[in-house]
Amino acid sequence: MTGELMVFIVLLVAYLGSFLAHLAYFYYPEWLRVAKASDWIILSIHTVFLVLRISHGYLPIFALADAILFLAWFLLFSYIVLDRSLRLRSLGVFVIPVIAGLLFYAAFLPKSPVSFVSISHWLIFHVFLALISYGAFSFAFAASIMYILQERQLKSKVFQGIYFRLPSLAVLERLSYHMALLGTPLLGISLVFGAIWANVSWGSYWSWDPKQNWTLVTLIIYSTYLLGYNLFQWRGKRAAYILIGGYVSVLVNLLLVNWLLTTLHVF
Repeated sequence: MTGELMVFIVLLVAYLGSFLAHLAYFYYPEWLRVAKASDWIILSIHTVFLVLRISHGYLPIFALADAILFLAWFLLFSYIVLDRSLRLRSLGVFVIPVIAGLLFYAAFLPKSPVSFVSISHWLIFHVFLALISYGAFSFAFAASIMYILQERQLKSKVFQGIYFRLPSLAVLERLSYHMALLGTPLLGISLVFGAIWANVSWGSYWSWDPKQNWTLVTLIIYSTYLLGYNLFQWRGKRAAYILIGGYVSVLVNLLLVNWLLTTLHVF
């Protein structure tokens, strides 16, 4: 087992432990301190590993494993910020499994840098904006799952422990909307920067590459949600299911397109 794989596994185990602490908080409020402490400890370890990877030339633009490593770090950091500012304690139960799943996938990916035809600021902006937009969409996804669970609790009128830990439907709907509102233009700008870099590297702004096509589909899904939300008052479960569908598109684009289809993109 390589040292890199060992660190990924250590991070994965740590995130799973953090998830269990957050889950315990749903039933035992005294576990909140343990959950919050675990978040800070894991963030520190994750930050050190990420900085070491970058200092050795493993930028998140070179390999999918390092891109996922950055995305996972960004998700945890953003969750801690959201928790401190909005007191969304229960959000961790739904975000941390996403992080753990991404790291599990990344642990077994190649981690060697890949040479590009052209590396420029367009490529750097393209990748980082895409990853940040995926982070925003991750929170929209988590909030949508929470919305559906809370809505079912209210509809059944059987209020279990989860009901008292989840935010109100209004809070969850606003959170998912604002995360989609943040992520959608970032993904659009990322697509534009990617097209500029593609023209430099491949001689064409748009080549109907599967990665470009799937990114465009993802952008259309979230744009449709925002349009429906603002013009047609799409709310409730309909909006939540659209956001969940959008996130499925994000995961397919990030994790599966390169495996299933022939593409010019490294990831």
